[in-house]
Amino acid sequence: MKNALIILLFFCSFSAKSQLINADELYNKVVLLSDIKGNVLHTGTGFLLSSDNQYYLVTAKHVADSLKIETSEIFFRDSSQTAIGFKLNRFFAKQIVRDFNDQSDFFILKLEPFDTSSLEILKKSSLDINILVNDRKSIDRNIDVLVMGYPIFDFDNFSPITFKSYFSSALLNIKIKDLPKPCLCYLLENPSMEGFSGGPVFVGVKDRASTKLSKTLIAGIVTGTTFDKTGGKFAIITPAFHLLDLVNRKNGH
Repeated sequence: MKNALIILLFFCSFSAKSQLINADELYNKVVLLSDIKGNVLHTGTGFLLSSDNQYYLVTAKHVADSLKIETSEIFFRDSSQTAIGFKLNRFFAKQIVRDFNDQSDFFILKLEPFDTSSLEILKKSSLDINILVNDRKSIDRNIDVLVMGYPIFDFDNFSPITFKSYFSSALLNIKIKDLPKPCLCYLLENPSMEGFSGGPVFVGVKDRASTKLSKTLIAGIVTGTTFDKTGGKFAIITPAFHLLDLVNRKNGH
């Protein structure tokens, strides 16, 4: 009985560790969005989610508002660290299916493969919806956070910029530009910068985390930076449960 218990405990421990994801693997899940308006380049960050065999592009609503979805481009990172770009409208079928609400900075866009190759790209580049933190309780401030995005990029050496941080607040009602009323957000100890918006905020990354999390999760996305006249700055993070609400609504759950 004792030996059986030891084997069971070892199996459970191995299963838990297997849910941790390396940063190198996550780099391939983060995408760059871009569009040109009046000779001005507008960019933002996003990532792909899969749910019930459906694929969704996720970014910040204010990023989507700055891009013309029909003419924007999406860039994926391939195994050789070069950028693979497509017109975003190639992933639309009969119509553009998008969703957002006035309670958060999330925006989702349903993507459909246009051929076998594009289906493989969506499969390889997407993260399962179970990676989202769905708890509406504040996250422990001792947990390592890894933020990914494309404030700066090089198409020949294509890889997201990252920074490590910690949560510096519990969930707070914060006024976000263009939203009618304050929404629940976190603050990070570090500021963000233009281009990070829409980028995923990971916790429990295998080769970056010193905490005892058993699974890599997305805690939210970068929304912006709050600051004051003294020079103090904190990144604003929109929690992932807002995104989960959107996807579940889209899937009729």
